[in-house]
Amino acid sequence: MNLKQLQYFLAVAEEGQMTAAAKRLHVAQPPLSYQIKQLELELGVTLFNRLPQGVTVTEAGKLLVGYAQQLTQLSATAENKVRALAHGVTGTINLGTVSSSAGVMPNTALLKWLGQHPDVQLAITEGNTYELLDDLHKRLLDVAVLRTPFNAQHLVCRYFPAERMAAVIPKRYSRFEKRRQLQLSDLATLPLIKYRRFNELFHVAFLEASVTPTYIMTCDDVSRRCTGLITNWEWPWCHGHWLKPMTVVTC
Repeated sequence: MNLKQLQYFLAVAEEGQMTAAAKRLHVAQPPLSYQIKQLELELGVTLFNRLPQGVTVTEAGKLLVGYAQQLTQLSATAENKVRALAHGVTGTINLGTVSSSAGVMPNTALLKWLGQHPDVQLAITEGNTYELLDDLHKRLLDVAVLRTPFNAQHLVCRYFPAERMAAVIPKRYSRFEKRRQLQLSDLATLPLIKYRRFNELFHVAFLEASVTPTYIMTCDDVSRRCTGLITNWEWPWCHGHWLKPMTVVTC
């Protein structure tokens, strides 16, 4: 098993078709099919289910995807660092950040530091807090901007100032249109969508305010699907992702 085979395997897994994967890799389809077949023979497993309209990943293939992604990413990181050194660039900072970090990243301090160190490159990866924590522990990232709460064991953390929580509410609730601040009691009669990671935080906040909220959905992420629910069904959204402060984390 070699790196080229893993790159070919990932392309086929992501595209779902040999033809599309070959086009993406800028190779002919027969060599691609041959490399995939050789990889399957070496591992002694079937990685893809061959279908008339394409391929799907088998259980063995799904297991390999995660390892292949790590290995190819580590290879790319090593190659970039060695090439940078050869060209006189002394380093690359691999920075991970959550999608809601626009309020703190990039900031003046970071831009100033990069300006003072033109020989340092910045490689940015976006993901959720748990994905970025996993990459930190695997040494795929040097530093990450995350959302609390999370397990900070074995990590060095620096905290940004806490941010206010925001409630995203459709225009049909016109009584809130000119309000710049809301009380938890204002949300008592509204159907709410909340973020699962902050279940306990919401529970304590509403309990202390003697308010019984009405939850109609609990989300695992702040996804477009939830945004669609707000738009199409006109439900208010108690957006817990802004409740706790941002954190800069390194291993």
